[in-house]
Amino acid sequence: ATPFAPAPSAAPRVSRRGGAILIAAVLAAIVAAVLVIVLTGNDDEKPKRAASTTTASTQPTVKAQVNLTPPKGAPAQKALAIVQIVSSNGQNVVNAVAQGLPTTSKAAYGIWAYTSPSETRLIGGFNKTDNKGHLVYQGALPQDVTDVTRYKEILVTRETSGNPTKPGTIYLRGPMQVGSTGG
Repeated sequence: ATPFAPAPSAAPRVSRRGGAILIAAVLAAIVAAVLVIVLTGNDDEKPKRAASTTTASTQPTVKAQVNLTPPKGAPAQKALAIVQIVSSNGQNVVNAVAQGLPTTSKAAYGIWAYTSPSETRLIGGFNKTDNKGHLVYQGALPQDVTDVTRYKEILVTRETSGNPTKPGTIYLRGPMQVGSTGG
């Protein structure tokens, strides 16, 4: 069993700027949907609390954002992706959108937190597409990844095994950009 499905067909190529704007818009919509789900929840399952404590909820925070581009010599030089790590109510969620990755039925694209070959962790894999053909991933960070921002960068790699233990061929990479706490 694979942790994520093979990548579907990519959409027609567009300009890098237009693609980046489109990816940012899709990612913003995903983040908004996650926040609505996380913040509204099912009130019947929540314990009843005093009125003074129910108004004190944490605001969602972008812990990190990574803009990924192909490294020199990468197989897909026009591919792009954006990955965000969002913290809300004590949960860390990964939101990612990519475009321009080649289609394949024999492999999938993994998302890795990476510092060095000995310090790397698979944090997800593209498993859906939106109505424009962009690859999309949204899910909780693995529980054993307590601080993803300690890694130096995020990689998107092509994976051919169901449970990879190290990154495959690197298609996209970008430096970890930790969010500011100022408002």
